[in-house]
Amino acid sequence: MTRYEENFKQMIVELNQTGRSVRGLAKEYGLAEATIYKWKNLYLPDPS
Repeated sequence: MTRYEENFKQMIVELNQTGRSVRGLAKEYGLAEATIYKWKNLYLPDPS
């Protein structure tokens, strides 16, 4: 299992927040889409 630095995870989430698609980021950085969604849940506040 690959371990990613916290700042890398946050960068991916921030790129997604600026309008980049999860699919595009996953393809560009060689990540699973599910991984990006997991990081979004980790770093973004719960909207409820």
